[in-house]
Amino acid sequence: MGIPAVGIFLAACAGPQIRDGAYANAAKRFVVPLPSAGWTVEMDAGPDLLLRHESRQAGISVHATCGEIPADRRVEIASRHLFFGIQDKQVLRDEPRAGSPEEGSEVLLRGHVEGRDLLLHGYTVKGSGCLYDLVLFAAPEDYAEVDGEFEALVHGFRRSSGQTR
Repeated sequence: MGIPAVGIFLAACAGPQIRDGAYANAAKRFVVPLPSAGWTVEMDAGPDLLLRHESRQAGISVHATCGEIPADRRVEIASRHLFFGIQDKQVLRDEPRAGSPEEGSEVLLRGHVEGRDLLLHGYTVKGSGCLYDLVLFAAPEDYAEVDGEFEALVHGFRRSSGQTR
């Protein structure tokens, strides 16, 4: 195996992977369990991981930003970008994430995106030089059916060792 082939092989190993029912991103140092059947995985859609429900109007977005957030920026301020572009926002819950060793926050809001009524449930966690955003977006009538799977994903979120981009 020549030098270029080794470099390509090593780069491929360091990229995001799905293994044993979990999505792992070594470059951004996190692992999340994937929800049960009924979700389609998209890894090239903008966020690091995008899940779309196959029979409900719902999706889950997981994304990390590493090395770009000032260490002294509070997570409440850093998480505001999650809901830019949402019209008629009604905040239903906005509180610190309890029981976490990292700084974090949880937000639940209702709003309109491209004329559609949505409930958005988001967690932002700050740790190890990265800001991690986990967001559920769902039509109000489908929210209760998918929120439990989102919560399982959030509670299974783990930071891992690796290098930041």
